[in-house]
Amino acid sequence: SPTSPAVAAFYGLPAVDHDLQAFPAHQSLLKAYDKLQRAKAAYWSK
Repeated sequence: SPTSPAVAAFYGLPAVDHDLQAFPAHQSLLKAYDKLQRAKAAYWSK
């Protein structure tokens, strides 16, 4: 079966799923963004 161009172009890199669990830095940024959004919602709901 033929390999997709994206797989061939990035040979050797870890597989990536849709929620980007393979990237710890990205997960950390998402957690920080979520924390910021919760703080903003709490502040503006007063």
